[in-house]
Amino acid sequence: MRRLLYLNNRYRTYDRRKYELLARHFDLTVLWINPPPSEEPPPPELLRDLRHQVFDPGRADVVRPRHVGRSLRLAWRVRRLARDADLVLSSTSDSWKSKMAFLGARAAGRPIAFRKETWQRGPVQARGPRSWNARLQARLTDALERRAVAVLHAGSRAREHLLAKGVPAERILPFHYLHEDLARLPPDAERSAQLESRKGGALTFLYLGRIIPRKGLLVLIRVFRRLLAEERADVRLWVAGEALSADTGRGAVSTGYLDLCRRAAEGEPRIEQLGPVPPAQVHTVYAAADVFVHPHVREVDGRQTHEGWGNVVTEAASMSKPIITTDRVASAFDVVTSGESGFLLSTENLEEELLEALRFFVRQPEAIPRFGRAARAAFETAVDPQLSLRSMRRVFELAGIPD
Repeated sequence: MRRLLYLNNRYRTYDRRKYELLARHFDLTVLWINPPPSEEPPPPELLRDLRHQVFDPGRADVVRPRHVGRSLRLAWRVRRLARDADLVLSSTSDSWKSKMAFLGARAAGRPIAFRKETWQRGPVQARGPRSWNARLQARLTDALERRAVAVLHAGSRAREHLLAKGVPAERILPFHYLHEDLARLPPDAERSAQLESRKGGALTFLYLGRIIPRKGLLVLIRVFRRLLAEERADVRLWVAGEALSADTGRGAVSTGYLDLCRRAAEGEPRIEQLGPVPPAQVHTVYAAADVFVHPHVREVDGRQTHEGWGNVVTEAASMSKPIITTDRVASAFDVVTSGESGFLLSTENLEEELLEALRFFVRQPEAIPRFGRAARAAFETAVDPQLSLRSMRRVFELAGIPD
């Protein structure tokens, strides 16, 4: 059986199917940089199917260029583990850990492939040392992607980005995010009853995800209040999620931003805070809502932002929910067709387009089931484990490793 060493930051529940797929078809060793969140431990039955290590069990932050000793230790660990593998795969090519993975794989004489998330590269906003570092990182990423045996992308936007940078098309392969098909999970009966009571028959829009500036919750609250002022309708906005209280590589601390959102919603009982949702109850919350909204913004503090993929979009699609999202979310281009499965908004005119999209479902609620069915059909195409498996087998072939 072909031997695969896979590097990732940490275990997350939404990645479980990916690990199961790789462990089922390859002799898999996983090196997680950090331990999993305490609320999302890997299930024992998964760990039985693969070998695994945590590189830094006492830390929660990602490896950065300034961590010189830590970086070299990581490269050495990869070198040691790679000697017992046929191929190294690292997520993602833009991260610093992937640069160290490349060094370790080369030192061990093993081929390496990368997964790719970034599909936008705006002008460097920082100055001085930060500017130099950003440019160096970008050049290193480009060089490593051209030298990798393959680069695996999640969707069409990342593929187009790689082609534009000169990565040969035959080495750009799809590997989709493979989260659980949430529609197949039984709902939490008690939580469902609570939500239905809270909903009270109103048309309910749902925001679900991290509460950080680029996700656009503040914009959504402002626009939703405009909707309430202009439309005579029984509608709700549920906000499910929490701010980041520490920088672990998933974004800066955002508790101040959450306070801004709460103040913007103050005095409006139809904007309801659900708080953080445990992974085991996410599908129940989707099921209770009518329309999913992910209003990712174009820039934060003058810096362009984008979503590397956007699992929440495919999660909502799996639950047959119409989706309102923006052109800064990669998965939207593979899942959302405006006027059919939802609305894909331009961030250059976000507030007005968002208002129109919300208004559409308020005025035409009978369209919601039809849009939901189209979203579900798009999910079944966009989250395809067999496509990912074929790509991984092709990576081994490109590396000259027989089955």
